[in-house]
Amino acid sequence: PLLRNPPMGNCCAKVHEDRKVIIVGGGYAGTWLARRLDATFDVTVLERNEAFVHVMGQLRAVTDPEYAPRSLIPYTGLLKRGTVQRANVKQVYTDRVVLEDGATIHIRPGKDFLVIATGSVSAPPLPLGRLDHRGHQQGAERG
Repeated sequence: PLLRNPPMGNCCAKVHEDRKVIIVGGGYAGTWLARRLDATFDVTVLERNEAFVHVMGQLRAVTDPEYAPRSLIPYTGLLKRGTVQRANVKQVYTDRVVLEDGATIHIRPGKDFLVIATGSVSAPPLPLGRLDHRGHQQGAERG
């Protein structure tokens, strides 16, 4: 499946529970990295959406609306040890991340890691708009 935990190899064999990895963005790169580091670091994914949006699934959903809910994969259960926090990131600094609600996540320079994995923007004929948690399109323009 899409969000399956990849083989670890020897890259992350040592446990670093005292070191945080803050990942801004829960798209393809962010979720892949989070799963890969979950067993060895204190991982937090900051993501504004409540579910992973499978872009190729959205393409199919344009012609098959019944497929739309299958293109959204809940973040529940993504990580065994870490967390996925639904949040909008307002500002990023070398020592902290400030969320839209005013909360601050501190990063210890030289000890913790900050990953910016906010994804990309699709070129026309996309964007299709966003799907809500039920798979219904929001803001899609039809021509």
